[in-house]
Amino acid sequence: MEQVQPWWGHGVKNGLLAGVYTAAAFSMVYAIDKAWMLSPVWYWASMVIYVALMYRAGAAAGGPEFKDWVRTPFLVFVIANLLFYVFFYTLFTFVDPGLYDIQAELLERAGRLKKPEDRESLAMRPGGVLRAYVNSLVGGFVLAAGIAIVLQKR
Repeated sequence: MEQVQPWWGHGVKNGLLAGVYTAAAFSMVYAIDKAWMLSPVWYWASMVIYVALMYRAGAAAGGPEFKDWVRTPFLVFVIANLLFYVFFYTLFTFVDPGLYDIQAELLERAGRLKKPEDRESLAMRPGGVLRAYVNSLVGGFVLAAGIAIVLQKR
């Protein structure tokens, strides 16, 4: 039996933890205030969970080259964000479709939703969710590279 490389194990373990912790944090906020859960401030604040576990995994795996320092934090992001997107899709589509109305109201108040037909663009469809997830990987790679630079310099 082939032994799993340390970077892979650290990435998978911490990616699963980051995804579960983030979904749990959003679930708690959802139970308290649905509108707050949809706040961009809360969304970006929750990234602290990703960054902490990406850093932890990267520090544990390391390696001689820059690519060795990037791949583990990036794997954490890939797995965590996949779990997050599945969680959000499930929440909006099956658990509480009323979240669309709350989201539309918040966007209307912010002046970002001008016409009634724009509400339709908020619907989460599998293809749109997959596209958003794939696009998020670009930012995840940039974040992983930043963490790798910090880890290499310590």
